[in-house]
Amino acid sequence: MNSPFTEAEKRFILAEAIKSSNTPNDRLFSVLAEYNVSPDWEQMLLPHGKFCNLHFSPALWSMPNSYHGYLIVV
Repeated sequence: MNSPFTEAEKRFILAEAIKSSNTPNDRLFSVLAEYNVSPDWEQMLLPHGKFCNLHFSPALWSMPNSYHGYLIVV
């Protein structure tokens, strides 16, 4: 018998679903802002060979759609 999914496993599945979805990124950023999600950008796993240059203020997290334009992946 399979045991129920843990909360961490549920989040893993959700992350995989989001990665393969066609949901516009600005909508996903809005969801993060709406729920006051504060990712640890410095620990964020990025695609191989990509680096994260961040230009944002924590105050921007409280405003809808404040993410785009501030996270620049080069």
